Amino acid sequence: MGDIIQHIKCEDVPSSMTIGKKKYYLTNNIFYGGVHWAIRKKLVEMCKLYLMSKISKRVVIKEEKFPIQIEIIYHSPKHTFDIDNKAGYWLKVLLDLIKQNGTVPDDNVKYISSIKSSYVRLPAKSEDILEIIIQPHP
Repeated sequence: MGDIIQHIKCEDVPSSMTIGKKKYYLTNNIFYGGVHWAIRKKLVEMCKLYLMSKISKRVVIKEEKFPIQIEIIYHSPKHTFDIDNKAGYWLKVLLDLIKQNGTVPDDNVKYISSIKSSYVRLPAKSEDILEIIIQPHP
């Protein structure tokens, strides 16, 4: 493993957001589950703002550090969700954000060659935690 470029720890990660009177669970199902595009866009934008508030400083990655790898670790007391849905949602938000803010020029394999997601079970009544680690690919 190389040096960590960025480590983002979100100890209060939301699992859902409410728009109007409707509650939306933040999973990949938002992207293909019949959610209106305007609602989906608003949810993603709200989550980008949330992630931006958790990033201590914006990083621009030097050309020689590419490609990078991204690891998303979802900590939760729940054990009945699909990790690809939960981590995948936050990965999409993260990729859009780091491309938009200039951390990476693009989110294709020239710049991001590895993505890993994992789950860590927390004790009952704990709050979910989203952890993101960005580092050069070995």
